[in-house]
This record gives sequence, structure tokens and C-alpha cells, in this order.
Amino acid sequence: MMPRLSPRLQRSPSQGALPTFIILGAMKCGTTSLHAYLSLHPEISMSKDKELAFFADGWNWKRGADWYRRQFDAERPVRGEASPQYTCYPQYDSIPERMHDLLPDIRLIYLVRDPVDRLVSHYCHDVSRGFEERPLDVALRQPDSSYIARSQYYRQIERYLSYYDAESILIMDQMDLRTHRRETLQEIFAFIGVDSEVWDPRFEHEHHATSQKRQRSTLGKRLAKTWPMRAVNLVPPRYRWPLMDALYRPFSVPLERPHIDDALHAIIADQLADDVASWRAFTGRAWSDWSL
Repeated sequence: MMPRLSPRLQRSPSQGALPTFIILGAMKCGTTSLHAYLSLHPEISMSKDKELAFFADGWNWKRGADWYRRQFDAERPVRGEASPQYTCYPQYDSIPERMHDLLPDIRLIYLVRDPVDRLVSHYCHDVSRGFEERPLDVALRQPDSSYIARSQYYRQIERYLSYYDAESILIMDQMDLRTHRRETLQEIFAFIGVDSEVWDPRFEHEHHATSQKRQRSTLGKRLAKTWPMRAVNLVPPRYRWPLMDALYRPFSVPLERPHIDDALHAIIADQLADDVASWRAFTGRAWSDWSL
């Protein structure tokens, strides 16, 4: 169990307010789109930076709870953020403990999708950002691969069940958000306690489609090691990736999604089978459209 919050984290806020709900992830499951949709609702204040990752080591935890409060508008009755880092165990540990210590009555939303599709999109994301150069089959053989770990949905959510009731966690399928957006948003709005009949034409827009991803060319990879390109890391997060995408676009090519043949699918299935079975038992749903 984590120690209680320090007095610095517990002192009264000077402004802002704590969130009333958090989107936990999973990565590449529509969290960016959902964050954008919720920010359009007149009763909701979403954090300006999507991924605060406040409770994750190495991010913003040391800034304290007052900093966290200032990311939300106290004038809005419902407030939230979306940080896929919250379902990235074991890379980030102690998150549920910290979260419950500060936010014992929070509502949690967990977006998921076919575990294999999520894994492949995660890999494509890393390739497009220049984080990954290994072939997918090699990357998957790494012990406790993040690609596998983040697709182990039950392993990730199980850690929260020691601190939060299952009724306070809403499990949503990314495919429903794509194909039945109005009904899915209505369910989410009702879960977090806002008017479920609100609709905005901008809800029709989808964000971060993998089909639009690009990867750096050989020249682009060389440029990434130069000081002018590395200086982009000094830009605030909400501007950094759009700027990098614009800078690298002339030095990139369309990203080809890796093919999952039978042998590679068997490797993935072997690593995810037990977790998928536990997930189906926990949710009471068949997830019959999944490839596992």
C-alpha cells in the first residue's frame, strides 16, 4: 500500500478542482477521440493537455495536487482527463493506490478493442514516432513487452478492483464508439452524470486514425538525431507532436501496417489467452468479434 499523501499534496486548493472521472485507456482504443468529444459537452471540463499522467512516476506526480486541480475548471460540475499510462502496468506501478488516496469516489472509464488490433496500432504508433525499429515479431518476444501488457485488459483493470467497486468502472468497446457513437456517448454521459441528450456535429470527427500514420525515412531518422529536431522536445506536449508531424512529413513515407500471419498470431494468442479468458469472465461479455 502506498503511504498517505504528504501535507503538500493535501493542502487546500488555491484554484481549480479535482476531476470527477478519469479515462484510464487503453492506448490506441479511442481515448483521444473520447477526450475531444467530452470536452465539447457544456457541463464537462476536460484537462487542456489530454495526457496528464499525474499518477504515473516520471510524469507530473511531484507537482502536487494543487497543480492537478489547476488543470480543471471548477465552474464545470463534471471534470475529467484521459491518460493511457494508467493502464500500463508494470511499466507504471502504484497508480491505483495513489489515485484512490486522492480520488476515492472517482468514476473510471476503460476503452478497449480487439487485443491484437490494439497491439498492432500501438506498434505502428511507436514506429511513426521513431520509438521502434524492430520487426513486430521481434518486439513481441521481449520479456513483459509493453505491446502485450497493454492488451492484457484484465491484468490492468484487476489492480483497480482492490480500490474501486466494479460499478464505478465503465467498460466501453472502441468499436461501439466508432459505429454507434450517439448511443455510446449517451451511455458515457449518463455514467458520469451529465445531460445525455447533448449532441454536437463535431462528435462525428474521428481522431488519430492509424491509416494516416507515417514513418520516418532514412533521412528523417538521421535528422531526428540533430539538435534542431531534438529541440522540439522543449515545446509543450499539446503542441509537440503536431509540430513534429509537420516537420518530419517531407522526410517520411506512409506507414504500412504489419501483416499478422498465422505464426505471429499464434505467438500473440499464446501470450494473451489467459488474460482474454479472465476478461470475458469479469465483463460477462463474449466479445465475439475479437480475433482471440
